Amino acid sequence: MYRCKLIISSFFLSLFIFFGCKKNEQDPFFNGATALSISGDAKQGAVGDSLVFSFGVLNSDVTDTLIKLHMRAIGAPVDQDRQFVLSVNSQLSDAQSDEYEIEKNFIIPANSLSAIVPIRIKRSARTESASATLVMDVSVNENFIPGPKLEIVGQPTSGPRFTLRWTSQLTKPAAWDDFPYAALYFCLGEYSTAKHQIIIDATGITTYDDVMAVSDRWYYIYNKCLEWLNTYNQAHPDAPLRDENGDIVEFPIF
Repeated sequence: MYRCKLIISSFFLSLFIFFGCKKNEQDPFFNGATALSISGDAKQGAVGDSLVFSFGVLNSDVTDTLIKLHMRAIGAPVDQDRQFVLSVNSQLSDAQSDEYEIEKNFIIPANSLSAIVPIRIKRSARTESASATLVMDVSVNENFIPGPKLEIVGQPTSGPRFTLRWTSQLTKPAAWDDFPYAALYFCLGEYSTAKHQIIIDATGITTYDDVMAVSDRWYYIYNKCLEWLNTYNQAHPDAPLRDENGDIVEFPIF
């Protein structure tokens, strides 16, 4: 019995020491200051504390898109608007000023603990062969301090910093020429990003794992791409479409 009481007492003493240490480690989050954290949107593909977006999977006519950052305050709501500061980390960012748009004034509305900050990112000539990176930090002001990093399995990480990266590059799908299917190779020939973009523009299809050679879906992709290419070349009789290597884009004829 005595041994049991000793174990129980040791257990609660350990908990006291653990949470006491945690409190000291996370100070000033326990001194009354209100913290503010950023996270991405899981529906837009945010993973951890970052989001990678590719314009390549969209129709080439799409030149910009809106990314949502979720801001969350830790503490009780108040009955007035509260401004907060969200800064571009210039040392970690390489996005150029004409590649994104972001508001300058940020507010957590009265009686609320959250807000959404929209960032409009843009396709540019540079992102055709590289990526743009924008790192946002919560900065200290009279209302908020940067919040702690909170990680929850299956959800975007909430913390004091968020990284947004975007590109227009496409990468070759495994279904193009990998064994055993090589469906898109037999359909459209050697891979190029120009051909890949034609599939997206002509069909809207962006995933190809279920494309089997000489199937209805395979023929659909082939016919729509051939139609798209013929229309383009007819509209540009002296300048047929060329790929990123300067070669004229051609498809097999069946």
